[in-house]
Amino acid sequence: MLRPIVARITSIERERSIPTAVRLEEGEIAGFPASSWIICHDLFTLLTADGLERVGTVSPRRMVDVEDGLRAALAL
Repeated sequence: MLRPIVARITSIERERSIPTAVRLEEGEIAGFPASSWIICHDLFTLLTADGLERVGTVSPRRMVDVEDGLRAALAL
């Protein structure tokens, strides 16, 4: 059984100059009205996909940033 692996998204503002934190601009994703951060080093596995709700998607360019953040976090 495949289990979803997800990264935490936060809107808490603080200095984030590390390569594993990807900034999302205000309104970039529907449902996230404030600027936010995808924290690529804070991953967790869900036991099931039940109850997951799709809240939006990131642009292809931003997904490249997320992939770079994941590579840095996982030392790939």
